[in-house]
Amino acid sequence: MQPGSESAYRPATQLAPAEAAITRLAKALRPEPAPKGLGGVGRLTRSATRSAVARLTRATTRLAPTEIEELGLRARRGDADAQAELGLRLLSGLGAGKDKSEGLRWSRLAADQGHAHGMFQLGSCYYNGDGVTRDLVRAYMCFSLAAARGVPEAKRIRDLLAPHLDAHQHQVARVGIKQFQGQQRR
Repeated sequence: MQPGSESAYRPATQLAPAEAAITRLAKALRPEPAPKGLGGVGRLTRSATRSAVARLTRATTRLAPTEIEELGLRARRGDADAQAELGLRLLSGLGAGKDKSEGLRWSRLAADQGHAHGMFQLGSCYYNGDGVTRDLVRAYMCFSLAAARGVPEAKRIRDLLAPHLDAHQHQVARVGIKQFQGQQRR
């Protein structure tokens, strides 16, 4: 087993306490009742992710087609706020058609510019395996970067994930965070 490979992750049974805590956090963040059929599965649900980020953006309302076009135009011009909002809307289907791959792309572009909510959305995707392979180290990195930029939900989730990463995974995350921060300073 190579360190850093997916097989180096702790077994799912060892993640159960963190996933249960994340499920409790997701329920606390979500204003509506938990969707039926989750059966206690410890995931940041799309609804919880949408609720947490929507509190911090204006993405809780439907947009008129002209507003969606304007948002897309601003996003294509490199506006990180517009990219994060468009990413959220496409990932969740709020006010725009649901398209995970495009939502992930816009969230990643916003995160690459250091946008806190883009990082949070990207971390949620890595944690849940939405549109990407589930990767707890990358999720931890994204939540850490979002927490450093003032997203309280990111800090709570990062702190819940931390005990379930081994020393090597923490080192990989620290290196990745430092590399990202170094790129942001340029």
